[in-house]
Amino acid sequence: MKVSREKKQENHQQFIQAFVEEVRARGYAAVTLRDVARRAGLSDGAIYKYFTSKEKILLAYYIQKMEGLRKEGEALLRKPSYTLGERIQALLEFQIGQYEGEKDFLEKTFHPTFVAASLMWSEVAAMRKAYLETVGAFVKEAEAKGELPAVPWAGIVDEMLWCHYIGVMMYWLKDGSANHEDTTQFIDRTVNLFSAVVGGPLLRQAEELVGFLVNRHLMPLLMNLGSFGRSKAGYGTGGMGEESKAGRGDNGGAGKAGKAGSGPRAGARKPGATAPKGRTGKGPGSKGSERGRE
Repeated sequence: MKVSREKKQENHQQFIQAFVEEVRARGYAAVTLRDVARRAGLSDGAIYKYFTSKEKILLAYYIQKMEGLRKEGEALLRKPSYTLGERIQALLEFQIGQYEGEKDFLEKTFHPTFVAASLMWSEVAAMRKAYLETVGAFVKEAEAKGELPAVPWAGIVDEMLWCHYIGVMMYWLKDGSANHEDTTQFIDRTVNLFSAVVGGPLLRQAEELVGFLVNRHLMPLLMNLGSFGRSKAGYGTGGMGEESKAGRGDNGGAGKAGKAGSGPRAGARKPGATAPKGRTGKGPGSKGSERGRE
Protein backbone atom coordinates (compact mmCIF):
# COMPACT_ATOMS: atom_id res chain seq x y z
CA MET A 1 0.00 0.00 0.00
CA LYS A 2 1.32 3.40 -0.98
CA VAL A 3 2.05 5.69 1.95
CA SER A 4 1.05 9.34 1.53
CA ARG A 5 3.58 12.13 1.94
CA GLU A 6 1.84 13.31 5.09
CA LYS A 7 2.02 9.82 6.57
CA LYS A 8 5.71 9.56 5.76
CA GLN A 9 6.37 12.84 7.54
CA GLU A 10 4.33 11.62 10.51
CA ASN A 11 6.28 8.35 10.68
CA HIS A 12 9.56 10.22 10.33
CA GLN A 13 8.69 12.41 13.29
CA GLN A 14 7.45 9.43 15.32
CA PHE A 15 10.79 7.70 14.92
CA ILE A 16 12.71 10.80 15.99
CA GLN A 17 10.55 11.30 19.08
CA ALA A 18 10.76 7.61 19.97
CA PHE A 19 14.54 7.79 19.64
CA VAL A 20 14.68 10.79 22.02
CA GLU A 21 12.60 8.92 24.59
CA GLU A 22 14.73 5.77 24.30
CA VAL A 23 17.97 7.71 24.74
CA ARG A 24 16.60 9.58 27.73
CA ALA A 25 15.52 6.32 29.33
CA ARG A 26 18.45 4.03 28.50
CA GLY A 27 21.34 6.09 27.16
CA TYR A 28 22.55 6.50 23.62
CA ALA A 29 24.90 3.50 23.53
CA ALA A 30 22.19 1.02 24.57
CA VAL A 31 19.58 2.06 22.01
CA THR A 32 19.03 0.08 18.80
CA LEU A 33 16.87 0.77 15.77
CA ARG A 34 14.58 -2.09 16.81
CA ASP A 35 14.05 -0.38 20.18
CA VAL A 36 13.12 2.84 18.41
CA ALA A 37 10.70 1.12 16.02
CA ARG A 38 8.90 -0.66 18.84
CA ARG A 39 8.57 2.47 20.95
CA ALA A 40 7.17 4.27 17.90
CA GLY A 41 4.60 1.48 17.50
CA LEU A 42 5.78 0.59 14.01
CA SER A 43 7.32 -2.56 12.54
CA ASP A 44 11.04 -3.31 12.87
CA GLY A 45 11.48 -3.23 9.11
CA ALA A 46 9.67 0.07 8.63
CA ILE A 47 12.34 2.14 10.33
CA TYR A 48 14.95 1.17 7.74
CA LYS A 49 12.92 2.97 5.09
CA TYR A 50 13.63 6.19 6.97
CA PHE A 51 16.93 5.73 8.82
CA THR A 52 19.85 3.38 8.21
CA SER A 53 21.43 3.93 11.64
CA LYS A 54 20.71 5.57 14.97
CA GLU A 55 23.35 8.20 14.13
CA LYS A 56 21.12 9.34 11.28
CA ILE A 57 18.18 9.73 13.66
CA LEU A 58 20.36 11.72 16.04
CA LEU A 59 21.45 14.06 13.26
CA ALA A 60 17.89 14.40 11.99
CA TYR A 61 16.84 15.61 15.43
CA TYR A 62 19.48 18.34 15.52
CA ILE A 63 18.90 19.30 11.89
CA GLN A 64 15.25 19.97 12.68
CA LYS A 65 16.23 22.28 15.54
CA MET A 66 18.74 24.12 13.36
CA GLU A 67 16.09 24.59 10.69
CA GLY A 68 13.84 26.13 13.34
CA LEU A 69 16.69 28.46 14.32
CA ARG A 70 17.20 29.49 10.69
CA LYS A 71 13.53 30.45 10.31
CA GLU A 72 13.67 32.42 13.57
CA GLY A 73 16.72 34.25 12.25
CA GLU A 74 14.78 35.31 9.16
CA ALA A 75 12.02 36.65 11.41
CA LEU A 76 14.52 38.59 13.53
CA LEU A 77 15.94 40.25 10.43
CA ARG A 78 12.51 41.72 9.80
CA LYS A 79 12.75 43.65 13.07
CA PRO A 80 14.76 46.75 12.11
CA SER A 81 14.90 48.16 15.62
CA TYR A 82 16.99 45.23 16.89
CA THR A 83 20.74 45.68 17.29
CA LEU A 84 23.25 42.98 16.41
CA GLY A 85 23.59 41.95 20.05
CA GLU A 86 19.83 41.84 20.56
CA ARG A 87 19.35 39.64 17.51
CA ILE A 88 22.04 37.15 18.54
CA GLN A 89 20.72 37.01 22.09
CA ALA A 90 17.13 36.49 20.94
CA LEU A 91 18.26 33.76 18.53
CA LEU A 92 20.14 31.85 21.21
CA GLU A 93 17.27 32.19 23.67
CA PHE A 94 14.98 30.78 21.00
CA GLN A 95 17.31 27.84 20.41
CA ILE A 96 17.45 27.00 24.10
CA GLY A 97 13.66 27.22 24.19
CA GLN A 98 13.47 24.58 21.45
CA TYR A 99 15.32 22.15 23.71
CA GLU A 100 13.30 22.84 26.87
CA GLY A 101 12.04 19.58 28.33
CA GLU A 102 14.72 17.54 26.54
CA LYS A 103 17.80 18.81 28.33
CA ASP A 104 18.67 15.35 29.62
CA PHE A 105 18.71 14.11 25.99
CA LEU A 106 21.19 16.85 25.04
CA GLU A 107 23.34 16.01 28.06
CA LYS A 108 23.82 12.56 26.51
CA THR A 109 24.21 13.57 22.87
CA PHE A 110 25.22 17.22 22.30
CA HIS A 111 28.93 16.93 23.05
CA PRO A 112 29.43 13.67 21.08
CA THR A 113 27.62 15.22 18.11
CA PHE A 114 29.00 18.74 17.91
CA VAL A 115 32.39 18.43 19.59
CA ALA A 116 33.76 14.88 19.59
CA ALA A 117 32.34 13.77 16.22
CA SER A 118 31.99 17.10 14.46
CA LEU A 119 34.70 16.23 11.91
CA MET A 120 33.11 12.88 11.06
CA TRP A 121 29.69 13.90 9.84
CA SER A 122 28.96 16.20 6.92
CA GLU A 123 25.57 16.94 8.48
CA VAL A 124 27.29 18.76 11.35
CA ALA A 125 29.21 20.89 8.85
CA ALA A 126 25.89 21.71 7.15
CA MET A 127 24.36 22.77 10.48
CA ARG A 128 27.40 24.93 11.23
CA LYS A 129 27.02 26.57 7.83
CA ALA A 130 23.31 27.23 8.45
CA TYR A 131 24.05 28.87 11.81
CA LEU A 132 26.84 31.04 10.42
CA GLU A 133 24.73 32.14 7.45
CA THR A 134 21.94 33.12 9.85
CA VAL A 135 24.14 35.12 12.22
CA GLY A 136 26.25 36.35 9.31
CA ALA A 137 23.12 38.03 7.94
CA PHE A 138 22.82 39.85 11.28
CA VAL A 139 26.42 41.07 10.97
CA LYS A 140 25.88 42.32 7.41
CA GLU A 141 22.75 44.14 8.49
CA ALA A 142 24.69 45.80 11.32
CA GLU A 143 27.36 46.88 8.81
CA ALA A 144 24.73 48.30 6.45
CA LYS A 145 23.16 50.31 9.29
CA GLY A 146 26.54 51.68 10.38
CA GLU A 147 26.34 49.84 13.68
CA LEU A 148 29.58 48.05 12.79
CA PRO A 149 32.47 49.00 10.51
CA ALA A 150 33.30 46.61 7.69
CA VAL A 151 34.34 43.44 9.50
CA PRO A 152 37.81 42.17 8.57
CA TRP A 153 38.78 38.51 8.63
CA ALA A 154 35.36 36.98 8.06
CA GLY A 155 36.80 33.50 8.60
CA ILE A 156 37.98 34.36 12.11
CA VAL A 157 34.65 35.99 12.91
CA ASP A 158 32.88 32.81 11.76
CA GLU A 159 35.01 30.73 14.12
CA MET A 160 34.22 33.13 16.96
CA LEU A 161 30.48 32.87 16.27
CA TRP A 162 30.45 29.07 16.07
CA CYS A 163 32.58 28.66 19.20
CA HIS A 164 30.26 31.08 20.95
CA TYR A 165 27.21 29.01 19.96
CA ILE A 166 28.80 25.76 21.19
CA GLY A 167 29.96 27.49 24.37
CA VAL A 168 26.49 28.85 25.13
CA MET A 169 24.87 25.44 24.65
CA MET A 170 27.47 23.70 26.82
CA TYR A 171 27.03 26.36 29.50
CA TRP A 172 23.26 25.93 29.44
CA LEU A 173 23.59 22.16 29.83
CA LYS A 174 25.45 22.71 33.11
CA ASP A 175 23.26 25.59 34.30
CA GLY A 176 21.19 24.72 37.35
CA SER A 177 19.77 28.20 37.94
CA ALA A 178 16.03 28.88 37.87
CA ASN A 179 14.77 29.53 34.33
CA HIS A 180 18.41 29.33 33.19
CA GLU A 181 18.99 32.86 34.45
CA ASP A 182 22.75 32.32 34.54
CA THR A 183 22.72 31.32 30.89
CA THR A 184 20.80 34.47 30.01
CA GLN A 185 23.43 36.55 31.80
CA PHE A 186 26.20 34.57 30.11
CA ILE A 187 24.70 35.21 26.67
CA ASP A 188 24.24 38.89 27.39
CA ARG A 189 27.84 39.41 28.50
CA THR A 190 29.46 37.31 25.77
CA VAL A 191 27.38 38.93 23.02
CA ASN A 192 28.43 42.36 24.29
CA LEU A 193 32.03 41.21 24.26
CA PHE A 194 31.70 39.90 20.70
CA SER A 195 30.16 43.17 19.52
CA ALA A 196 32.96 45.14 21.20
CA VAL A 197 35.69 43.00 19.64
CA VAL A 198 34.19 42.98 16.13
CA GLY A 199 32.98 46.57 16.20
CA GLY A 200 35.97 48.00 18.02
CA PRO A 201 39.53 48.67 16.88
CA LEU A 202 40.96 45.34 18.05
CA LEU A 203 40.45 43.33 14.85
CA ARG A 204 41.46 46.29 12.69
CA GLN A 205 44.66 46.77 14.67
CA ALA A 206 45.37 43.04 14.51
CA GLU A 207 44.84 43.14 10.73
CA GLU A 208 47.30 46.03 10.40
CA LEU A 209 49.88 44.23 12.54
CA VAL A 210 49.65 41.02 10.54
CA GLY A 211 49.84 42.96 7.27
CA PHE A 212 53.01 44.69 8.46
CA LEU A 213 54.64 41.42 9.53
CA VAL A 214 53.74 39.69 6.27
CA ASN A 215 54.92 42.51 4.01
CA ARG A 216 58.08 43.47 5.90
CA HIS A 217 59.30 40.11 7.14
CA LEU A 218 57.48 37.03 5.90
CA MET A 219 57.45 37.83 2.17
CA PRO A 220 61.16 38.85 2.01
CA LEU A 221 62.03 35.69 3.94
CA LEU A 222 60.10 33.51 1.50
CA MET A 223 61.73 35.26 -1.46
CA ASN A 224 65.19 34.72 0.02
CA LEU A 225 64.44 31.08 0.68
CA GLY A 226 63.30 30.71 -2.93
CA SER A 227 66.53 32.24 -4.24
CA PHE A 228 68.58 30.02 -1.95
CA GLY A 229 66.76 26.94 -3.17
CA ARG A 230 67.42 27.85 -6.82
CA SER A 231 71.13 28.44 -6.24
CA LYS A 232 71.48 25.14 -4.38
CA ALA A 233 69.88 23.39 -7.34
CA GLY A 234 72.49 24.92 -9.70
CA TYR A 235 70.19 27.46 -11.31
CA GLY A 236 71.98 30.67 -10.32
CA THR A 237 72.58 33.62 -12.58
CA GLY A 238 75.79 32.08 -13.96
CA GLY A 239 74.20 29.06 -15.59
CA MET A 240 75.79 26.06 -13.90
CA GLY A 241 77.61 28.36 -11.44
CA GLU A 242 81.30 29.16 -11.05
CA GLU A 243 81.92 26.05 -9.06
CA SER A 244 80.61 23.89 -11.89
CA LYS A 245 82.66 25.79 -14.45
CA ALA A 246 85.81 25.29 -12.43
CA GLY A 247 85.02 21.62 -12.08
CA ARG A 248 85.13 20.97 -15.86
CA GLY A 249 88.69 21.03 -17.18
CA ASP A 250 89.74 20.14 -20.72
CA ASN A 251 90.52 16.65 -19.55
CA GLY A 252 87.07 16.08 -18.06
CA GLY A 253 88.45 16.22 -14.53
CA ALA A 254 87.18 18.08 -11.49
CA GLY A 255 89.08 21.38 -11.44
CA LYS A 256 92.74 21.48 -10.49
CA ALA A 257 92.53 18.26 -8.59
CA GLY A 258 90.94 16.69 -11.65
CA LYS A 259 93.82 17.73 -13.89
CA ALA A 260 96.29 16.01 -11.63
CA GLY A 261 94.24 12.90 -11.18
CA SER A 262 92.38 12.27 -14.40
CA GLY A 263 94.59 13.73 -17.22
CA PRO A 264 97.49 11.81 -18.89
CA ARG A 265 100.15 10.87 -16.31
CA ALA A 266 103.62 12.41 -16.60
CA GLY A 267 105.93 9.97 -18.33
CA ALA A 268 103.19 7.68 -19.52
CA ARG A 269 103.78 6.07 -22.96
CA LYS A 270 101.57 6.84 -25.83
CA PRO A 271 99.66 3.91 -27.29
CA GLY A 272 101.91 1.81 -29.57
CA ALA A 273 105.24 3.25 -28.30
CA THR A 274 108.02 0.79 -27.38
CA ALA A 275 109.58 0.82 -23.97
CA PRO A 276 113.01 2.52 -23.69
CA LYS A 277 116.04 0.21 -23.75
CA GLY A 278 116.96 -1.15 -20.36
CA ARG A 279 113.43 -0.83 -19.01
CA THR A 280 110.84 -3.53 -18.91
CA GLY A 281 107.97 -1.15 -18.30
CA LYS A 282 107.04 -3.06 -15.19
CA GLY A 283 107.30 -0.03 -12.97
CA PRO A 284 109.57 0.63 -9.99
CA GLY A 285 111.84 -2.24 -9.00
CA SER A 286 112.25 -3.68 -12.47
CA LYS A 287 115.87 -2.32 -12.83
CA GLY A 288 116.90 -4.00 -9.65
CA SER A 289 115.56 -7.34 -10.81
CA GLU A 290 117.68 -7.12 -14.03
CA ARG A 291 120.86 -6.70 -11.98
CA GLY A 292 119.89 -9.69 -9.92
CA ARG A 293 119.68 -11.83 -13.03
CA GLU A 294 123.12 -10.66 -14.17
